[in-house]
Amino acid sequence: MKKLFYVLLLFGSVLYIGACSSSQNANISYKNTGSEPPYARYDNLADVLRIQGGLIVTGSGDNVKVTIRGETSLVLDNRPLYVVNNIQLGRDYAMANSAINTADIVSIKVLRSFHELTSYGELGRNGVIKIKTRTYNQ
Repeated sequence: MKKLFYVLLLFGSVLYIGACSSSQNANISYKNTGSEPPYARYDNLADVLRIQGGLIVTGSGDNVKVTIRGETSLVLDNRPLYVVNNIQLGRDYAMANSAINTADIVSIKVLRSFHELTSYGELGRNGVIKIKTRTYNQ
């Protein structure tokens, strides 16, 4: 019975680690077909982020908390880095919200894996929310 408990505990740990280290991205974008972008109906960035996979969004107004990896991070600050049109805005949700018109959002990419985060250094350790808008010229 004791062996079965340890086997189940080990199996559960492996499943949890595998789910946390998944490198799949939550990507939503649209092709400009003359129709309204899918984010135009949302009032603020928090509402847009709530429909993204792999994000936990709590609070309202400028008092919104967004986490990618959940509450199990070893550091006290779990806030992700916001990157808009390849410009790092920092980890402040209120600043990112005020810098973005949701009707202009073309795509949102949530970066989680170590490989994706290496170019963002220490600021990207909690994940990156990468947003492109219609005004961005590559």
